[in-house]
Amino acid sequence: MSGLEKDRIDFRAIKPITEKEYFVGGFTALLDAIGKAIHKIGTVQMAFMPTGPWII
Repeated sequence: MSGLEKDRIDFRAIKPITEKEYFVGGFTALLDAIGKAIHKIGTVQMAFMPTGPWII
């Protein structure tokens, strides 16, 4: 299965995965998943950023 599996759910409700559900077959899919997760987090955070001057 590829794509976004879970989106905005309570992480405490997620059960640990086993070797039956997850196995490594190469680095490309893993790197793609990490990149997609980073992009998703960035997109969500940008949606909530103020549009005015930044306050530091």
